Amino acid sequence: MEAIIGTLSSASFLEKALLLVIGVILTGMLVPLVKARMDQTTFEKQKLFEAVLARQTDVIKAQTQFLTEFSKYIWEYHKISQRVSYCRLSGEAEAYRKALAAYQDSLWESLHQIRTCIGAARWFASDAAHQALTSWYEDWFVGLELRLRELIEKKAKDKEWSEHHTRVHYGAKERNYALLRYLAEDFGLLSVVEATTRAKPPIPRAAVKGDNVA
Repeated sequence: MEAIIGTLSSASFLEKALLLVIGVILTGMLVPLVKARMDQTTFEKQKLFEAVLARQTDVIKAQTQFLTEFSKYIWEYHKISQRVSYCRLSGEAEAYRKALAAYQDSLWESLHQIRTCIGAARWFASDAAHQALTSWYEDWFVGLELRLRELIEKKAKDKEWSEHHTRVHYGAKERNYALLRYLAEDFGLLSVVEATTRAKPPIPRAAVKGDNVA
């Protein structure tokens, strides 16, 4: 008994006991603090991830909208411009006059829409993609508009009109489709579309033929 009392009253035991008590107290205090800090860090990382994801979603929406609008604008321009050369070659003076008037009325708005699209793409397109847009506009599109204006003003012969009409008809498809595909690839949208297409089940042949598949 005396040995036990002596041990309990010894400085070494009291020191160890005090350290144990302090450890228990600190553990009770530190665990909630550490957990709170970990929870806060996790929360901040989650909010950052959500913010980045939201920005990416906004960019994808902007890119998709751009491709839709840009495609619409350039094909609308080709529609009204090709109508001019088509009507001129048809030999119908009144149809040509109306086509020319419609083209001149729509030209400024059409050019403005296309230029605005190209300018807006600067913040979500790569440097290479924006350069492709700029080159397409300056090297191809502006050239077509200037050539058409030249043909109109100098009252060109049928041969020149025919050459222009054919060049635009085939060249526009090649250049416009190539540009739009390049932009879709640059935006990363083409891979998404292709992945979605591959994920779809094949259409039954009977359904394609219109047969009764029931």
